[in-house]
Amino acid sequence: FYTEEEVTAVIGDEHWVPTPRFPLVQGDKVRSIYAGNLSRVNELAAICEKLELPSTDLAIVCIRELLHLLGGDATAASKLRSWVLDEENAYRGIGIHPTQKRYAVIAMQDPTGKVAFFQMVGHAFGWIAAVYNFNRRARLRQQLLRKLFLLPCFSYYDDTFGFETEDTIDTAEQCVREVHGLFGIPYGEHKVKVGPRVDILGVAYNLPKLKVHITKKRRKALLTELQHILDVNKLSPGNAGKLKGKLLFASQQLWGKLCRSLLPALSHRQYRHQGACWNALGVRLHGAANDLTDSLRWACKSWKRVIAHGKTRDILAYADGRNDIVIYTDG
Repeated sequence: FYTEEEVTAVIGDEHWVPTPRFPLVQGDKVRSIYAGNLSRVNELAAICEKLELPSTDLAIVCIRELLHLLGGDATAASKLRSWVLDEENAYRGIGIHPTQKRYAVIAMQDPTGKVAFFQMVGHAFGWIAAVYNFNRRARLRQQLLRKLFLLPCFSYYDDTFGFETEDTIDTAEQCVREVHGLFGIPYGEHKVKVGPRVDILGVAYNLPKLKVHITKKRRKALLTELQHILDVNKLSPGNAGKLKGKLLFASQQLWGKLCRSLLPALSHRQYRHQGACWNALGVRLHGAANDLTDSLRWACKSWKRVIAHGKTRDILAYADGRNDIVIYTDG
C-alpha cells in the first residue's frame, strides 16, 4: 500500500503503528530486520517466562549417557550418530493474531523511492514477542519428539538436533522429518545433516573421536572481525554489543566461564553514552568517540588468542555413567 488510507481500510483500525524495515548484512547473506524498538512495538510485549535453551554441556551429558548404554567400551564411540535440522524463515511460521494486525504494519522504501506499507502475516526478526512465541512452538515440538517418539533431542530456536546410535539414526531422522511435515514447518534439505561428524550451533561434534571444537567457519569469521576492529582502531557501541553476543555464545558453548574477564571492556563500550568523547582536560575529541581504548585493544587481542588456540574439548566417557559436577560460589 502507498497511502495510509489503504492501510486503514485493510487493518480496520486507524490507530495502526508502522515498523521500519532495513537490511542487515551477515557474512554472505542479507537479513531483513524489523525495528520494533523504533516503532515501540517491543514495549508492548509482556515477558512472563524465561527461555530455557540447551548448552554444549547438556549435549555432552546426553552423549555420555548413550556411551554408558552402549557399554562404555572402546567400540561404543564408533556407534554414535547425530542429526540436526534447521527451519527456514522460522519466525515467519508463527502467525499474527487477528486482533494484533495494527501492530504488524511494515514501512519501507520501494525501488522508486516511495514509502510503501505492507501487513505482516507472520512474526518478524526484530520483535521481542517473536522470540518467545516462536520458542513456545519449539518447546512443544521438542516435547512431542521426546515423549511420543522417545528421541533424545534439543531445540535451540530454529535448530533441532539430537544424538542416536547407528541402529536408530535412520528411524530418528525419518521421525523428525515427518513431525515437521505434520506441523507444516518448512526446512531446507541442505540444512539437514546426519552422521558421526555434525556441526551444531557453530560447534563441531566429532563423535568417533569424542571431541568437540569450534567450527572452522565460525573461527575464521570471528578472527576476521576482530582483526578488522584492530586495523581500523574503532568500535561503535552497537557493534560492541553484537560482537559481545557472538563471543559470549562461542565461549559458553566451549570454554565455560574461562573468558568472562574479557567481556567488561566490550560491555562498557556497548552501554557508553554515544555523544562526544572528552579527554581529562575537558577538551572535546572530534571523531574519537569510537576509537579503541587500551582495554578494548587488549580484549580484542586476547579474544584472538583464545579463538585461535582454544583447546579442543574432550567428551569424557565414564564406564559407570558418571558425569562432571560443577561447584561454584559467588563469594
